[in-house]
Amino acid sequence: MAQTDSVMYKKQPISTVLSASLQPVKGEKQYITSELIRTQGIGRLSELLLWIDKTTYSTINGDRFYLNIAGTSTQQHQNVMLMVNGQKVELERWDALNINLLGISVIDIAYVEIFNTPQIINGQFCGFGAINIVTRNDFKGFTYRATANNGNPINDPGAAKYIAGYSSPNIDKTGFVYSHSLGYYTNKFHINTSFNFQDWYARDTMITARYLMYPKIANKNTLMSFRAEGAGQYKKIYIQASAAYTTQDEFLFRNFMGSEQPFKTGYLEGTLSLTRTFTNNRYAKINTTINQHTFNNWLQNSTTFNEYKYLTNTLNAEVGKTKLLGSNLYKRYSLGYTLNYYSYSTSKGFIAQHQPYVGLKRNLNKKTTQQLDVMLNIMDYTINPNVVFSHQKNNNIISSWHFVGAYQQTRLSQFLNQTWYHYGVNRYSSINNPTITYPSNLNSTPTHKLSGDYFYKLNFGSNFRITMHGGLRYTQNVVYLIPNANTVSFLYNGYQTRAAHGNVFGKIWGANIHYDVLTNFWFDIDYYSANNTSNQKELQQVLSTEAKRKLLISAYYKLPARFDVALRTQTLSKTAWQNYENGVLQTVNIPSIFTTDVSINKKMWGERININATLKNIFNQKEWYRPLGANFATRFMVTAQIKFDQLPKKLMKP
Repeated sequence: MAQTDSVMYKKQPISTVLSASLQPVKGEKQYITSELIRTQGIGRLSELLLWIDKTTYSTINGDRFYLNIAGTSTQQHQNVMLMVNGQKVELERWDALNINLLGISVIDIAYVEIFNTPQIINGQFCGFGAINIVTRNDFKGFTYRATANNGNPINDPGAAKYIAGYSSPNIDKTGFVYSHSLGYYTNKFHINTSFNFQDWYARDTMITARYLMYPKIANKNTLMSFRAEGAGQYKKIYIQASAAYTTQDEFLFRNFMGSEQPFKTGYLEGTLSLTRTFTNNRYAKINTTINQHTFNNWLQNSTTFNEYKYLTNTLNAEVGKTKLLGSNLYKRYSLGYTLNYYSYSTSKGFIAQHQPYVGLKRNLNKKTTQQLDVMLNIMDYTINPNVVFSHQKNNNIISSWHFVGAYQQTRLSQFLNQTWYHYGVNRYSSINNPTITYPSNLNSTPTHKLSGDYFYKLNFGSNFRITMHGGLRYTQNVVYLIPNANTVSFLYNGYQTRAAHGNVFGKIWGANIHYDVLTNFWFDIDYYSANNTSNQKELQQVLSTEAKRKLLISAYYKLPARFDVALRTQTLSKTAWQNYENGVLQTVNIPSIFTTDVSINKKMWGERININATLKNIFNQKEWYRPLGANFATRFMVTAQIKFDQLPKKLMKP
């Protein structure tokens, strides 16, 4: 008997997820559900990044990793927008490490929504893709949840060389993670509080040592976070709010110095959203978000660093109306305005970004839907347009197709915003480091990006699905950094990183096969390739460091007695990063990755307890790098989850 819906790994979500998603457009999204998190023994937000299909990874130093999503090169910084419950967050251009600063426990996640095409989401233009983490609100009464994750290598991992003379040390643990969540839920409102602790795990300290200014090395770092979220409905008004505080011992990578320095970092977040619905299918909403990322030197007996802060404020207001034209036919209008405000305490500088926008979505007939979104980005006395057009058609019950075309125009200050301030304006008390230098015309010359994506889907009986995705990208006048040969003695001889711009042409192609073989067995195969090229020699060197192909194979089998088994194999093509040694630029090649993980789960006590045992890299391939900073061979990890709902039941309303 075939299964009609898989509840763990779907390119389209289950019905409850579909109703909660921001823009349920077929073919351009991926959903990572809470069930997938449970079966794979995922313990951290950063581990979720490994499950995104249409993405590869790139690195600037063999340690810090960024996501190249849907064929868009990162150009040495993270350009994918990150959201929590639809609200934009700014973790100082987050990467695969900084995402953990959100302080969200994996047991509190309902699903993660990945957008693979340009679009406007809650007043933000996502020209390079977006990741939206949606937290849970599906409990009743008082609820307590807890999770813990830990592990060790199976045997001594040995040495894995990156550069001659540097070999990895032994790593004796993967780091301990635990969290507690306590909430209260009814049909009209919910509130949830959580505490999250993460011990540092599996980072190759010798990688870090190559980039530290000081001989002292911190071998582990810890993260502690407190988070509170709530939402409620009063008549026709819906209110949603959150607050979070995170502190972490961290290594801050500074590209303009080619160095990592130990810092203590803190993160504050506050969000508020109000939505008012009216009669005649009209609505009005307002959203505001405050993010503050603070860095502080924490080494003793060393140069004192000035504390500096990045403060990001976002304000969005939108009104809309849906006009019904008949059965399954409608027109939907929206009009909005967004203000993004970035300030930097050290430099006393700020950037204001004004974004008015308009959207139109309509059903041409029962099978065809079109959508047009236009946003103007007003920044630094310039106006830059962003346009997205989408056309979707369901041919019949088996096949459908979807096209998304977009044009985006940006300036240097918008494209890199606070990243450039980070590199250029901060000073040390006793060392006068020069700023980044770049030609003045880089900011006055706009960057143009054209993209086109085509999706074709085949559904056979709802249990066998094939999705194919092809796309083209062209970016003109993209800005990128050029490393400088004086890295070895940059503190004494002076060091300046140069910047330039060039053109990039990209091609992407991917295919996914998902088959629910039986009610208790499914498998998923996903292939993805992205190839970016440039006629500028230096820019091509940057692009050549990025992986071009990726293959993911996942399977799930449900056994009797509440056991289930999950398997995942990932293959990622070779990549590289650039490094100067003795004034000579060297390209450090990182070989292709092939890893296979197997997880066994057991539910107990009426499914209140879930125990997961995961064996990672069972074929014992030496991992030269992972996006999470790992560098060791076969390892064993255990994850425990506990949840109690309706505590006590007598307080529950019928």
